[in-house]
Amino acid sequence: MALAVIGCAGCPKRQSTVRLAYVPAPPAPSPAGQGRVWVIQQPAPPQPAVSHPAPKPVRKVEVKPPVTHPHVVHKTEPEAAPADTEPAPQLEPLGSEQQQNRMRYRIQGLQRGIERRIDSLIQRRLSDVDRKAVSDARVFLSQSREAMEAGDLTESLNLAEKADLLVSAVEKRT
Repeated sequence: MALAVIGCAGCPKRQSTVRLAYVPAPPAPSPAGQGRVWVIQQPAPPQPAVSHPAPKPVRKVEVKPPVTHPHVVHKTEPEAAPADTEPAPQLEPLGSEQQQNRMRYRIQGLQRGIERRIDSLIQRRLSDVDRKAVSDARVFLSQSREAMEAGDLTESLNLAEKADLLVSAVEKRT
């Protein structure tokens, strides 16, 4: 009730026709004819979190091997191999030998350029975030070299490009 009185009196400079007041829920609905004071009930207190019951312990069930009888003979026939067992097709390298050599050359050039840029960045004062990015770029560069040694040129190029993007981002911030 005190809040309703304070709400009605209010500041003299801020008089308006409609007032809002937070009060506990009234026992009976207020008459609709007043129109100048709106009663907004306080929200209900939050419900306590529902705790899930503890899971029931799992019973161990012992599985017994099937019983075999000595007087019953089971006939087992060897499985017949499928008639058309062709060996799986071999994967072919990406493009011709010349295309692979061009891709290797491109990747190696990218790797060398990234290594030079990393070396120049290390000499600068870098923030922790930039040092982490340079460290990640080194990891990608190392993985790129490993992928190239394994013959996976596509993966090697992807990893080198990731390292390049990280180094470029650090260069833009410094």
